[in-house]
Amino acid sequence: MKFPKLDWVKRIAKSLTTGVDLGFRGAGRLPGEGKNAKSLIEKGYRAYDAVARWVDQKLVSGPLKRDQLPRDIRVSPAGGQDKPTGRVRVTVNMSHPHLAEPDIWSSSVPCSPNASVDKSLYSTASATSADVVKSLHREGPEGFISKVDWADGELSHYLLTVLMINNHSLQAYPNPP
Repeated sequence: MKFPKLDWVKRIAKSLTTGVDLGFRGAGRLPGEGKNAKSLIEKGYRAYDAVARWVDQKLVSGPLKRDQLPRDIRVSPAGGQDKPTGRVRVTVNMSHPHLAEPDIWSSSVPCSPNASVDKSLYSTASATSADVVKSLHREGPEGFISKVDWADGELSHYLLTVLMINNHSLQAYPNPP
């Protein structure tokens, strides 16, 4: 029996070994800094408890003072969303700064990392319940399915651990006020 989607499995295995290129180009890689969103500040200690758990689990480093970071780092604003558990999901706004018409090839004016991605290289789509049911029906009783549950945002930070080294400078957010 041929293993289904073996090329995809090999590509993912290689990404786990060599790191993942996020596709940020030009002005999306320039240094920049944004302030944390009001949504994060309003969550107070609960938001920073989440970050402290990540530090304790060695998913992230910090807190660091500005002079401990590379000069060319991108500091993206963080936000916070309440979870049903009472904890806070910390988000990083990779769409900052929000420019009406970003020049992704500027050498002096940073645009958001997200605006600089060549979207034709990274096709994405959100799945609906109908999509899942159709996929299960298409694959039949021998098909496999998995579900990802977010627990304190750890999944996103595990994914960050396998970024290509040239993307590390794009993954910072400000310390609390």
